[in-house]
Amino acid sequence: MPPNMNKDVDIKELKQLHKDEEFVCCVLKGREMLNNYFDDNLVLRILGNCYSALDQFDSAIEFGKKSIIVATDEQKYMSLVTLAFTLYLYGSYKEALILYEEAFEEYEFQLVDKVNCAECLIRIGKYNEAISLLTDPKISKLKQRPVQLYVLGVAYRAIEKYSSALECFQKTLQLSRNENDDYELADIGTKDIVKMMHSKISLVN
Repeated sequence: MPPNMNKDVDIKELKQLHKDEEFVCCVLKGREMLNNYFDDNLVLRILGNCYSALDQFDSAIEFGKKSIIVATDEQKYMSLVTLAFTLYLYGSYKEALILYEEAFEEYEFQLVDKVNCAECLIRIGKYNEAISLLTDPKISKLKQRPVQLYVLGVAYRAIEKYSSALECFQKTLQLSRNENDDYELADIGTKDIVKMMHSKISLVN
């Protein structure tokens, strides 16, 4: 079998292991592939994701950084935001923000990455910056997603803009019901927040 065909088969198997959440097997397969194909960007990113899922964040960050180094221009955005999200999970919010900002400056963004960036801002108390990010005209043109509105509501709640927070949470619930969204934000916790916002607004008024 030609070498390229071998690699295609291996990549397909690696992706399937990752999709099936067979993270230990995926790590073993990925490291074996690196011995055969050197530093492949996709393999490095998948390895980083697997180590992150296994709570081995030092290794996740190591492979994330390597993926950025070997990335082509087409691969750079995904490598930056993948490592940024790993750093966010690790609690390194400021470091994650640096990578998100670099990605957004140079490349066309994806909404989920803007939302993750906003969550980093919220974690370090930059609520107004998070609101500005999620209400940017470029984002407003896109189809609203429950997770986007939920995070925006959290930011509004933090600065005591309860009416705006309540509106965001209600929209979150509505969109989640209509679309059966994967984020499943219309849960009991979110409903409790909506009730709390009603109470807060009653007290203010």
